[in-house]
Amino acid sequence: MIQELEGTWVRCDESGAPTEVVTNVFRITAGGSAVSEVVFPGAPEEMLTVYVAGREGLELTHYCAARNAPRMVLDPTSTPDDLRFTCTGGVGLEDHSTGHMHTGRLVRLGPDRMRTEWAYLEGGQVTFTGVFDIARVKKP
Repeated sequence: MIQELEGTWVRCDESGAPTEVVTNVFRITAGGSAVSEVVFPGAPEEMLTVYVAGREGLELTHYCAARNAPRMVLDPTSTPDDLRFTCTGGVGLEDHSTGHMHTGRLVRLGPDRMRTEWAYLEGGQVTFTGVFDIARVKKP
């Protein structure tokens, strides 16, 4: 599913209509061995997530605006249309008390629709949950 996400994605409003606000840009890179995702491109809180096939299957490293880089692996109960990731450590994380993105989820809602869900864990508690409905910009 990850390589199929290539393209520019915009936020959807409350009614589900695509807006003009670009939130995610997915690009296949590194000779097809990785997919990069720029989140909130150009914004002060811009972040980068890189997806690769690792020893444990699909994994990601999220280079966060919180100035750390949690590594997440794909939950084995995931399906091709519902990818769930859980943090297993990362750069700048002493333990799970350090604030970091701890879980991520990508749910395909259609060929050009998706919901992303991210949970921020700090001090062992979820302190933020971001849910974003996004739509791929159609190429002319």
